[in-house]
Amino acid sequence: MTLQLTAEEQRGLEACASYLGISTQDAARQAIREYIERFNNRGAVETSFVSRAKELVERDKEILDALAKD
Repeated sequence: MTLQLTAEEQRGLEACASYLGISTQDAARQAIREYIERFNNRGAVETSFVSRAKELVERDKEILDALAKD
């Protein structure tokens, strides 16, 4: 795989890699792994949010109904 970066992206990647004391290639691979992990875990976060929102709506149902009538 060949990854084409803009000059700004290249400078940013080099700066990050330098700060971490790793190669730009390792920094790019690490960033890709983290991106994939966040992508794979997005469902759990969304499900958790929806579940909590449903709990809050149920808990505050009377207040929400009263507000809807006004």
